Amino acid sequence: MAKAKKKKETSTKKKSRKQSDKTWMALSIGLVVVIAFILVINFNQGPQEPPIEDLPEQTTDLDQVVMIVNGQEVTEREIVQLQAAFASDFGEIPREQAMDQLVSQILLYQKAVEEGYQVSLGEAEQQIEELLMFSGFTLEEFKEQLELEGLNYDEQLEFYAEQFAIERYVDSLFSAEDFDVTEEEAREFYDAVSLQNPDLPPYEEIEDEVIAALIQERQQEAINTFIAELVEQADIQIV
Repeated sequence: MAKAKKKKETSTKKKSRKQSDKTWMALSIGLVVVIAFILVINFNQGPQEPPIEDLPEQTTDLDQVVMIVNGQEVTEREIVQLQAAFASDFGEIPREQAMDQLVSQILLYQKAVEEGYQVSLGEAEQQIEELLMFSGFTLEEFKEQLELEGLNYDEQLEFYAEQFAIERYVDSLFSAEDFDVTEEEAREFYDAVSLQNPDLPPYEEIEDEVIAALIQERQQEAINTFIAELVEQADIQIV
């Protein structure tokens, strides 16, 4: 009986550890998605024409500068890190798509700073703590997890501060309240989706969700158009 109990406890610990690992992975990805949601929006739009025509060859030197966006250098390490960040949730993405996303991120942050939407490291840390608290974790636990993954907290904090600034700036430009959807448009949208998903509940039961989805689609279109304009005006040099 004692052996059986011990075996059960060991199994429970392994299960708990696996659940913890999965929770941390989901939390890490969740933070990226929440604060870099603009990247998710671009992924949801499907294949797009890349703004970068002459892609640099991939290098094993992670510190090598591969492109310069409005005077800001981008290294191979940043490309690899972005690919890794989204691999767990979205699957592997091509290098050129990762570079496109970095260009979008850099241009949006530059514009956010220009418009006064900077976020201090203190503000960023406070917002991270709120996100962690919502998931039942502390900042110290998060720091420990980053250390286990070989990541530097101070560097990550700077990254988060930039992403929070982007989020605030984009929200100021494209608020959901700025997009109106009529009932006719919502029903047409529902009918089109239901053709591919015949098991959808009746429109009346999910009307709010349908309207929210259509508003999000229009937000995505507006944001992508705005990014395309920034790319068109940007000075992007391939090293």
